[in-house]
Amino acid sequence: MAAAGGSWKGGNFVPAGNAQVDDRDNAKSTGHVMFFGNEEVFRDAEGNLYRAPRNRPIEGGQRLGARWEAPPHMAQEFINRFRDFSYQPQML
Repeated sequence: MAAAGGSWKGGNFVPAGNAQVDDRDNAKSTGHVMFFGNEEVFRDAEGNLYRAPRNRPIEGGQRLGARWEAPPHMAQEFINRFRDFSYQPQML
């Protein structure tokens, strides 16, 4: 299913016209959920949901500079929204 402004490939959203992400940025954090454009969405050990730029290094199993997105009881709803959202990277 294609979304406006990009497409889904291998379960990850790829924005249209977006610069390619280097292979070294394809490493996955512990708790990886999905790649979302140039960002990775992952959960920590407690189940909190985070989003971080793919070009940030992974330290201690998770990407540095992560932004908290949702508590454990709301994480699945946020994941569904990421999957349904027509991602517009210029809005970030």
